[in-house]
Amino acid sequence: MPRPPEPLPPTLGDAFSCSAASALGVSAKRLRASDLETPFRGVRRRHAEDVVDTEPLADDRRARRRVLTGAEAYARIMSDGAFFCGRTAAVL
Repeated sequence: MPRPPEPLPPTLGDAFSCSAASALGVSAKRLRASDLETPFRGVRRRHAEDVVDTEPLADDRRARRRVLTGAEAYARIMSDGAFFCGRTAAVL
């Protein structure tokens, strides 16, 4: 049975850049662990918990949450002067 991965520093948050994690002493092997997603190159994100929602606007909330978590992850590697547009800007 495989060992569970080492805990990540709580200061990293749910989405973080690999360089920020490395600066806090997180190894490259830990960044490849199965409990992390790779939404963009150079970014890792903790797996989101699936919440069961059966209310009338549940699909809309899930779509908005997906866009927001993607934007949060991408913001970790955005260059200065970059901005969101389209659907992401509308949700933000």
